Amino acid sequence: MTAGSRLSLFAAPSGGGKTTVALDMLDNQANGAEVFGHTTNKLTYLVLLQDRGMRALRRTLKRLRIDPEQLPYRLIGYGDKIKAITEALEACDPMPQALFIEGIDLLEGDSGKGHNVESLLTRLHRIADHYHVAIIGSSLGGCPKMKPKDKYTSQRDRVIGSSVWGRKVGVQRWSSGGSPKAGGLTR
Repeated sequence: MTAGSRLSLFAAPSGGGKTTVALDMLDNQANGAEVFGHTTNKLTYLVLLQDRGMRALRRTLKRLRIDPEQLPYRLIGYGDKIKAITEALEACDPMPQALFIEGIDLLEGDSGKGHNVESLLTRLHRIADHYHVAIIGSSLGGCPKMKPKDKYTSQRDRVIGSSVWGRKVGVQRWSSGGSPKAGGLTR
C-alpha cells in the first residue's frame, strides 16, 4: 500500500473476513511490518465504519489484539455520507494517508445500479485526489439478485451487482471457500 489517490475494494460474502483483513493490514503497515509479503511505509490511517456497531468492532479488535484506544476510527451516521467522510478527514491531524471505509456499498442508494455507483465512485475519487489519500472500501461480494444465466463471467464484474464497481476500483475479492490469508485472495 502506498499513499496517494487510489481507490480499492475488498469484496467477500458477509462474515468473509473483509474488516479483519483490512484492520490487520492497516495495523501491520502502520507499524512497518510486512503485509502479504511486501514491505510497508508506516502510513497513517483512519477507519470509517458504515455497517458495524461498536460491539462488533470491539470483538474484531480483540481477536486481532488491536487496542481500541489506538485505532483511529469514526462512525458514519445518517445524512450526507460524502460530507461526513470529508469532515472526518479534515478533523485528523495529521491527515491520514489511507482511509478504510467499511460498508462502502451502503454509502449511497442502490449499490447495484450503475448510475448510483458511478456517482459515488466519482465523488470518492475526487476525495482521494484532493486529500491525497488511498481509499479502501469493504463490500459484499457477488450478485445475489442475478439469475445464473445473467451472471457476469469476469471476476472483477462479479462484485455487488453493478459492473461499475469492478471497472472503477482495484478489486480484491475472495470467496467463502478461502480466507485471504490462506491464499483465497484474488485480484
